[in-house]
Amino acid sequence: MRPKRLRMKQIISVSRRTDIPAFYADWFIARLRAGVAEYRNPMFPEKVHSVSLKKDDVAAFVFWSKNYAPMMKHLDEIDALGIPSIFHFTINGYPKIFEPQVPDLSALIDTFKRLSERYSPERVFWRYDPIVISGATSLSFHIENFHKISSELKGYTSRCYFSFVSPYKKTVYNLNKLAKKEGFTWKPPSDEETQMLLKNMTMLLYGSGITLYSCSNDALLTEGIEKGHCIDGELIEKISGYRSPIKATRKGCGCADARDIGAYDTCPHGCAYCYANANPAIASRNHAAHASSLTALK
Repeated sequence: MRPKRLRMKQIISVSRRTDIPAFYADWFIARLRAGVAEYRNPMFPEKVHSVSLKKDDVAAFVFWSKNYAPMMKHLDEIDALGIPSIFHFTINGYPKIFEPQVPDLSALIDTFKRLSERYSPERVFWRYDPIVISGATSLSFHIENFHKISSELKGYTSRCYFSFVSPYKKTVYNLNKLAKKEGFTWKPPSDEETQMLLKNMTMLLYGSGITLYSCSNDALLTEGIEKGHCIDGELIEKISGYRSPIKATRKGCGCADARDIGAYDTCPHGCAYCYANANPAIASRNHAAHASSLTALK
C-alpha cells in the first residue's frame, strides 16, 4: 500500500503587488470565508490561478501595507482561523507629493502600535522603503525623519527593513514627472551618500532593540545591518512549524517561497516611487471598478 502523501502548506503573501489591507480588506475576508483566492501571474495575465486559504493548507500570512487601519476590524476573524500572521508596515513619513493618499504619520504610528500590542514586536516590522534622495527629501531630511519615526516605534518592533529606490523604467518616469512638476531634482545616491545615511541610521537605532535589514542588496551589509528575509522562512517555521524553501524574487533576495494573491496596477495610494503601478490613474480606475467577489484582483 502506497503511503499517504502529505499536503504541502503554503505561505500566502498579502500582497507585494498591491495594498490589500488598505484597499481590499473586505475582499480578503470574503476570500477567507470562501477558503480560496484567485490571482493572475503578472507574466501570463490571461491565466487565473487559485490557491487554498484553508487552515490545513496555509503555513502563514505575510501582510504588506502602508495603512492597516481598514483591516483592524477583521483581525479577530483572521486570528480565529489559527493561521499565524506577520505584518510589514511601511512608514516613510514623506511629503504628500510623494505619497498623496497615505494617511498622516501620527495615524500610521498609532495603528502600528496597536498591531504590535496585539501580535508582539517580533511579528510587526517597520519598512523604511524605498529611500528616495531628492531636493525634497535630502540626506538631512532622512536623518531627521528616520530619527522621529524610530523614536516612536522603539519597543514596538524588532526590525526595520530598508532599500533604496530601484531604477525601474516606470519608477524613473513617475519620479521625473513629479520632479518636473514640483521643481526639484532627484538621483540615485552616491556610495558616499549611501554610507553616510546608513551610518546615521545605524547610530540612531543603537540600543533601541530594532535591527536594520537590507532588502536585496548584500553590498550594504555592514556592522549593524543584516540581510533581509522579508518572508522569513526561519521565523515562519518558528511560529507555524512549517519549513519553506528559499525562492528569490530578485537578485539578493532571501525570501522563502510564497504565493502572492495581489495584482499590479490596483493600488490607489499614488506613491511616486511605486514599482507596482505603471500609472497612478490606471491604478485608481482599477480600484474603483473592483468589487468583492470570487474573481481575482485585476
